[in-house]
Amino acid sequence: MKGIKMVKKAGVIVSVLAGMSLTPLYASDMSYSYVEAGYFFKNDATDIDGDGGFKIDGSFQITDNIFAFGSYNKWDFEKELILGDRYYFIGELGVTKFEAGGGYIFPLHENWDLYGAASL
Repeated sequence: MKGIKMVKKAGVIVSVLAGMSLTPLYASDMSYSYVEAGYFFKNDATDIDGDGGFKIDGSFQITDNIFAFGSYNKWDFEKELILGDRYYFIGELGVTKFEAGGGYIFPLHENWDLYGAASL
């Protein structure tokens, strides 16, 4: 009896996941225009400052077949080494990355596209 309950639960979970994965395919209007932002940090026992950074990405659909995109990322890290009760500071690393580019959209079906993009 226990095995039958587990199979039923697994069937329900698979059904829900399958339904969730197909949901984006039925979107009424596809668009390549979006903005997203994020922040990350490293916080562990060996980290003193809490290294981290942020990013912002975006895309804008210019015409039905052409879009432009860009991103800005900034990361700051410190490298430390702790051996026993001794702390050694090795150095800092800061990275800033900017990316810009464009792409072309090849419509394959009403809700399916293929696109190609290039960036600098």
